Amino acid sequence: MCALCAGPGVGGVALHHLTHGVSVALCQEHRSDTYLCLHEGRVFAGELAGMWRAAGTLATRHRSALAAHLRRIAKRRATTRARPGSYSWPQLRAEAERRFAAGEHPRRVIDALRAARSGGDAIVPSVRTMRRWFSDARWLAPPPPRDPPPDGPDDATPRRDGRIMSLAEVRDLVAELTEPYAWWPFSRQRGSPRR
Repeated sequence: MCALCAGPGVGGVALHHLTHGVSVALCQEHRSDTYLCLHEGRVFAGELAGMWRAAGTLATRHRSALAAHLRRIAKRRATTRARPGSYSWPQLRAEAERRFAAGEHPRRVIDALRAARSGGDAIVPSVRTMRRWFSDARWLAPPPPRDPPPDGPDDATPRRDGRIMSLAEVRDLVAELTEPYAWWPFSRQRGSPRR
């Protein structure tokens, strides 16, 4: 079942992998780039946070994964720096990103690509580099505009009104998205006494 539809959803259901080891089953509609990027990723993050909060399973790693989702979409939209390509492996990165976008498990993709490219004269990118490729999620947003970058920190997140959001403000936004679900009767922390 799709976690957000609470049913079979539209299209086939498959695991969608976020950062921090978090995966969630989503239908084709909820896995689409259009939905994942809607309102700079806030719609997806809010729905997922609400679902986890209602189930009583919203943990620190879930909040971190949602914050990373918001940051990586915003960073992709805001940055105009040249893509690193890391650095002499643009085709390998393109293949890895294509498989990440298709929903394959990041660890399996990294292991398979490293194994296929090892043994030659060139040194294969490290696991850490390939994890960064997954975290960058370049496939989630259109290519950046060619205009000069806005003044501000590289890890800042643009807001709807055009201002820049700091990392602390991103954390506050994730907390704000999850707050409306605090009243839910199943949101007790594990180990808390019954009322």
